[in-house]
Amino acid sequence: MDETVGLLHRWSFTSARKLAISSKRLGGQDTRLYSTVLPCTSWQGTIGKRMIGAVIVDEEGERISYFRSVLRYLAQILSALILCIGYIMIGFSETKRGLHDWIASTFVISKNSRLYP
Repeated sequence: MDETVGLLHRWSFTSARKLAISSKRLGGQDTRLYSTVLPCTSWQGTIGKRMIGAVIVDEEGERISYFRSVLRYLAQILSALILCIGYIMIGFSETKRGLHDWIASTFVISKNSRLYP
């Protein structure tokens, strides 16, 4: 049992370290492309959202456009600049939307939601 826990710990630490190194390599422009292109593809969100089964949709529950994705990305920067209040809003709003979602008129919903087409 101890060997399994030790192996799992080493694997987790190594994986986390590799992930941190690869994210440093992404740099500014690649990160912007990642954050703006993936939400308007058939994935409808980033890799993390895909892993948890969430998608970004517009008011009609459809895939967002590239323009709306860029607007949402810029609004995320604003959400962070104002002491992350734009993100804190998610916990207190009835619809669980952050400032960036309000500005871009988007929703993050579960793929299993009845609102998802």
